[in-house]
This record gives sequence, C-alpha cells and structure tokens, in this order.
Amino acid sequence: MAVKIVPKKDVLLREYVKRSVRREAMLLQKLDHPNIVRMYEVMETENSYYLVLEFAETGEFIKYLSEKYVR
Repeated sequence: MAVKIVPKKDVLLREYVKRSVRREAMLLQKLDHPNIVRMYEVMETENSYYLVLEFAETGEFIKYLSEKYVR
C-alpha cells in the first residue's frame, strides 16, 4: 500500500488543488481495473488528507513518461 498525503494548507490556498483532490478521490473510489491503482480509503486529520492507495511498483507515472518520451 501507499499513502498520498495532501496538506490542508495547500488545499485551502489553491482552489484547483481542492477540486483536484476531491475529483481524484471520487474517481478512484469508482474505478476497478487491473491497470489502474486502487484507492482503499480516504482519511482526514486536522492538517492533512490521506489517500490510501494500492502500491505501484514501477513508481510515478509522470516520471515513467518523462524517461520514456522526453530525451
């Protein structure tokens, strides 16, 4: 498992972050596909949101794309 931590101060300062976090959580809860990381749970503390996700061994997708296609 992996945990994505989103500090609330970032969410409060930037409206687009707030929309993105909410949208990501809602979409991941609905998706069930072997090629898409699963989200197991969303937790909230006073300072942060925690998204508990399936661990992707290959790492971050953006890093994979930049290594493969950007030279």
